[in-house]
Amino acid sequence: MKKALPYAVAMIAAAALPALAASPVTSGSRDALFVSDGIENWSIGIDGASIRRAVNIEGFPDRLEASYFGGFVGWRGLPWLTLYGVLGQGDAEIGIDNLDDGFYWALGANATVWQYDMTDPEFLTGRWSVRVHGEFAAADLTSGEWQDLSGSLRLQYEIFADTVEATQKMPYSLALFAGPMVSVLDGKVELLGITDDFESNDQLGVVAGLELSIAHNVLLGLGAEILDDTTWVGSLRYKF
Repeated sequence: MKKALPYAVAMIAAAALPALAASPVTSGSRDALFVSDGIENWSIGIDGASIRRAVNIEGFPDRLEASYFGGFVGWRGLPWLTLYGVLGQGDAEIGIDNLDDGFYWALGANATVWQYDMTDPEFLTGRWSVRVHGEFAAADLTSGEWQDLSGSLRLQYEIFADTVEATQKMPYSLALFAGPMVSVLDGKVELLGITDDFESNDQLGVVAGLELSIAHNVLLGLGAEILDDTTWVGSLRYKF
C-alpha cells in the first residue's frame, strides 16, 4: 500500500497537467474587443546608428564613439508632416572613459515643404522634394549621458520603378538625398565620483544617403552625417 501511493500521486499529477496548461488552440473566434478600421497614418520600424564625433572634455580634445539601436513609431499628423519617437538602448565611450550602456530615446519630425514631379527630360523623370528634419535625442548611460539637438534641410530625388501609382511594383523606388545640417551635442562623464562635461567641436556639416523602397510601404534607409567625423545611420520602415 505504501509503495502504491507514490504511483497513484504521480498518475493523478500527470492527468492534471493538461488541464493546468494553457491550450494551444484558440476558441476560433475572429472577433475582437477593439477593431482598427484604418491605421494608415502610422509607421513602425527599427533605427540604429554608429556615432563618431570630436568633442572637448573640460577643454581637452577627445573623441566620442557611441551607438544606439531602438524601435521607431511614426504618425503622419498631416500628409506632409510625420512626428516620431524612438526608444532603445545606447552605449558610448570617450577615449579611455567608458560610459557603458543605458536607455536611449529620441523625438523628431519630418516635413516635406516642396515637391515637383519632373517628366522632361525623360532620363531625369522622378520626384524632387525639399524636406526639413529636426530631432532631439538623448542617452542616459551608467557612467554618463549625452544629448543631441539636430536639424537638416534635404534635397531629395526619387526614381520610381514605374510610376507613383504603380504600388504593386517591387522594388518600388530609390531615393537619394543630401543637404546641410546642424548638430549641437553635449553631455557628461561620471567616473569615481568625478563629473566631466563635454561638447562637440563642430556643429555644422552635411547629411547624405539613400532610401530603397522594397515595396511601396517597406523602406530601407542608410545615411551619413558628416561633421568633424562620420556618423552612420540605418533604418527599416513599414508604413500602414
